[in-house]
Amino acid sequence: MQEYGLNRSAPVQNTKVTVIIPVYNAEKYLDECLKSVLSQSLSAIEVICVDDGSADDSRAILYSYAVKDSRLRVCVQKNAGAASARNIGIAEAQGQYIAFMDADDFYPSRDVLEKLYTAAEVNGALVCGGCFSSLEGGKIITEYPPDLFGYVFRKSGFMRFADYQFDYGFHRFLYRTDFLRAKKLFFPDYARFQDPPFLAQTLSAAETFYALKDVTYVYRVGHKSVQWNEKKVLGLIRGIRDNLQLSADRGYAKLYALNWNRLNSKYYTKIILSQAQKPGNGQIAKELAALQSCANAALLGEQSGRVPLNRPLQSLLDGWIAQDKKLYDEGWFIHRRIFRLYTWPLRAFGRMCRRRRERKSK
Repeated sequence: MQEYGLNRSAPVQNTKVTVIIPVYNAEKYLDECLKSVLSQSLSAIEVICVDDGSADDSRAILYSYAVKDSRLRVCVQKNAGAASARNIGIAEAQGQYIAFMDADDFYPSRDVLEKLYTAAEVNGALVCGGCFSSLEGGKIITEYPPDLFGYVFRKSGFMRFADYQFDYGFHRFLYRTDFLRAKKLFFPDYARFQDPPFLAQTLSAAETFYALKDVTYVYRVGHKSVQWNEKKVLGLIRGIRDNLQLSADRGYAKLYALNWNRLNSKYYTKIILSQAQKPGNGQIAKELAALQSCANAALLGEQSGRVPLNRPLQSLLDGWIAQDKKLYDEGWFIHRRIFRLYTWPLRAFGRMCRRRRERKSK
């Protein structure tokens, strides 16, 4: 079991909101983040900061704030990722509601938590959220392209998730603590893309949420880049798989197409394919093949005509053919039985595609 230490300061009486902040080597922006949270006009809050094995001065900054403000609690764990850190926060939270903050982000105004809390309480909402914004090159962005349609609410009021069907920007929402625990809504333990499945599962379980047209979060962009590896790509594929499965189970056609198109466009060429072609990363190919073979053409609707169901696999095969020498050097083709065992998902998918073409030609 993961060991962690917690500064168990006396909680604020009748704590209304717990803000959970995973912290990993965030010393550059952590001070601004904590000030934006602790200066909120809603004072009956607690702030659980989970230091995820930072190697810089992040932990010292956290302890300096904890000494000055008893509302801040510090948890320390060995590096296990943001999902683990947030799940610890959910388990430890004493507030009526939970909010999530990243250590390099901040709230756009002092009354964000008060607005979210008041709206949730007055309307009896299990989840309440506002609009997203991003800080890019010193400028706050509040308008987004069509594929990020869910970042902005044009009016305040209840929304059905069946109508909304969007899964990005979980930070801008407030969640009832007892609801998350009762429904066992935690973050999947993926190295990347663990928050879209969390938000989709949570909003789907709530069925409706209260939307505010106010901006409730500022996401900092451009100061760091993701170093992709096999573990992170597998997390990405599995997170998309979770959303596709949820969409298929609940009939969320818009959410299904949104995630399918991400897989086949935004994430595919530069991330998934580049990692899958590296020697030893065969697990990526297997999971991608399994995901492609389960494509739901009915939910994709018109999208299926523009996004060939087998394009990623075909590109993957083309990439492997171009790297014959590396494949042989790895010894993947030396033994026929090993080769067949390794490539069975690709061959099975190829047979499925052939059968589909044959049925269409009849």
